[in-house]
Amino acid sequence: MDYHREEAANLSLETSSTTGLHTSSFVRLEQLFSNAYNSFSQINYHFNIVLSIFQCKAFWISQSDNCPVQTLTLPPMQLMLTKRIFLYGVLCLNLFLCNSISCLAQASGMTHGHSTNTAYNLTLDEVERELEYYRGLYKDARNKTERDSVLNHVETFFNNSYKAIMHFWYSTSYDFDGMTEQPREGKIACGYLISTFLKHAGVNLNRIKFAQERSGKVVDVLCRPSSINTFRRIDLLREWIEEQGEGVYLVGLDTHIGAIDYYQGEITFTHASPLGAQTVVREKFDDSLSLSVASIYMVGKMSDNKALLKSWLKGDRIELETDAPPLTPELKFKFP
Repeated sequence: MDYHREEAANLSLETSSTTGLHTSSFVRLEQLFSNAYNSFSQINYHFNIVLSIFQCKAFWISQSDNCPVQTLTLPPMQLMLTKRIFLYGVLCLNLFLCNSISCLAQASGMTHGHSTNTAYNLTLDEVERELEYYRGLYKDARNKTERDSVLNHVETFFNNSYKAIMHFWYSTSYDFDGMTEQPREGKIACGYLISTFLKHAGVNLNRIKFAQERSGKVVDVLCRPSSINTFRRIDLLREWIEEQGEGVYLVGLDTHIGAIDYYQGEITFTHASPLGAQTVVREKFDDSLSLSVASIYMVGKMSDNKALLKSWLKGDRIELETDAPPLTPELKFKFP
């Protein structure tokens, strides 16, 4: 019975991790198809009119079969019908293009204003619902093996939540004092981007304090202790990340902080960039100007930090103490 119960729980976890978080995407796709259907309904209406006109025109030409085509002249009535054919064709094309562009923009979450906020809030609601699901599983787990199994799935859920939430923040304007809580509205600083993501994902922390703390301290608190390391060369940082494996990392630079995502062989850096376009960007690791000009990299893996995941599940407050304890010997800075 225990074996079957565990198998059922694992199946439920796998199903949820692959489908639950993406419900908001299906909502947007449903809206896309609904609007597209409405567009095609309008087009069909006008097409029927055009078809009727063509039938009238075909009848008129059939009455003139004895005349060479090049000698035919359009009487006023047929000229009016021809003009209507052209106008209805333009109208149909216009309706199709306008509705298609609008629907695709809303489905991809790339529109501004209320559409973006609606899609973002739907995503946060879905993250919250799935988080509650995992909280229930973790609470009902009877032993360490079952709890560890839940945490393994929660790690995947954390990675998916990171991608789903951060997606909306791309192109949000950067400002050193920015602290907006709405993507693409107002401005945001690098520290606030990280703390806002965590807060909106359901992590119980003080968004302002974490945003204003030095980057090294944030890495210390949020990342798995045994994974924290410091480099002065970017090539060694990349090699180390590849050795650690896929997941979400935090990296503190000289006066900056951002998140590194290693997924399917690709390493990307997401941050509120003070350089270049001065917006929230997701860059390839090797193409990031902010990474290339930094002189120090303090990095740690956040997505597999069991202490963070447990606090996330249990709703425990993550405190940022003013006086950090001294680093243990294995966590002291190493400069290869």
